[in-house]
Amino acid sequence: MLKTYRSSSLQHLVAYLYRETYGLLKGVVDEKAEGMRVREEDKAFIANFYKFAFVGLMLEWIDGGMMEEPGAIVDRLSTLTQGDIATALERFATGRN
Repeated sequence: MLKTYRSSSLQHLVAYLYRETYGLLKGVVDEKAEGMRVREEDKAFIANFYKFAFVGLMLEWIDGGMMEEPGAIVDRLSTLTQGDIATALERFATGRN
């Protein structure tokens, strides 16, 4: 991972991480939006916001030598984002954005 990160293939790695992360997050957003009237572009906006945050944290973790345990990062992210996607969807659905 570090070798790829520090090579000219970094752009490919970043593109891959963005693509995969977006797919996962979009699935979560779609699932949580079930039964709500939320525009597709708003759901994509939410997924993109979290995609950039997650990939940015991942790249910083890699750049820092991957010292922190991945499980600890996931726990901190969970604490930080718990309920935020649902809240954002509710706001977009009701026009309170």
